[in-house]
Amino acid sequence: MTSTATTDYGTWHNLMGGTTRTIDDYVREALDDESDYDVDAIVTEYRDAINEVLPDRVTLNGNDLYGPYPRQRRVAGDGRGDRGDRVLGHCRQA
Repeated sequence: MTSTATTDYGTWHNLMGGTTRTIDDYVREALDDESDYDVDAIVTEYRDAINEVLPDRVTLNGNDLYGPYPRQRRVAGDGRGDRGDRVLGHCRQA
């Protein structure tokens, strides 16, 4: 029987570091002048792109990443190990 339970893999802030606490903040900081962009649409598309490249059964929900429990390795950035480096790489790939 396969477990369907999930666990917290870390927050966007812990994985990305820096001053951005949310994905919205991250996008806004990346855009020098927000007036030329539909920021809400960009944030939505970025969230979708991140979810598409995350490892199997790992999802971005709000500003938190969740994945299968029990996890094989722990997530970096939250003081729990090295799996976050792979998740972070997927987020940056998006």
